[in-house]
Amino acid sequence: MLNDGSLYRVNQTIPPPLKQRHESDDCLGEHATWMRRHCLSSYFWCWCCSEEAGTGDAAGAWVTAAGTWLDRLDEKAFVRVRLSDGAVLEAAPGARPSTEVALHLHTYRVRPDINAIIHLHPQLAILLDALGEPIRLVTTDHQVYVRRVARTPFHPPGTAELAEAAAAAVADGTNCVLLAHHGCSVLGEDPLMAYRRAVNLEEAARLTYRALLLTGGLPGRTIEECPPMNVQGLI
Repeated sequence: MLNDGSLYRVNQTIPPPLKQRHESDDCLGEHATWMRRHCLSSYFWCWCCSEEAGTGDAAGAWVTAAGTWLDRLDEKAFVRVRLSDGAVLEAAPGARPSTEVALHLHTYRVRPDINAIIHLHPQLAILLDALGEPIRLVTTDHQVYVRRVARTPFHPPGTAELAEAAAAAVADGTNCVLLAHHGCSVLGEDPLMAYRRAVNLEEAARLTYRALLLTGGLPGRTIEECPPMNVQGLI
């Protein structure tokens, strides 16, 4: 499975997820393999080491190079870009950043609290959105990790319109946004939290799909969602 891109905001010369694999459940490949098996397809994520990384011209981000394989990432699979405008700061010979880099840079500009982003293509979540069915948060895990789901209308991949729409959708603190007929972006304080949210978003879509199959022919039957909870201290 080809990887469209992955982004990390850092002050180091080697992408932190490759130096600190324990922070991401031991390895990138493990997450990538799970996503590929569950038809989640393209895999992006971003990491900001700290507020000290800054927002000026010196602030950099690591983005996976275009055409890299999502379960075969190493140091050569990343390109370092400037956060302010996406200009390439460091790259292996012939490497160029993903065409979706703007999707993440725009989000970082409105969400300085976020250190990780995953962009992926979850099949059931996209299907439900195309049918006009909201994803129901049935379990406590869905409420804790997903909380709420935003959406954007369709914009072609890699465009400024898509990047701007996705950023606007999460500016209020939402961490999961569906991109119509395309995929989603999932945000977290670190790669592991973004991964957990991505998993729970598609699991919530899967439960919603099954519940619709069970209740669709029964008038008056609704899908009861888990009540909102105070998640502080639970994650």
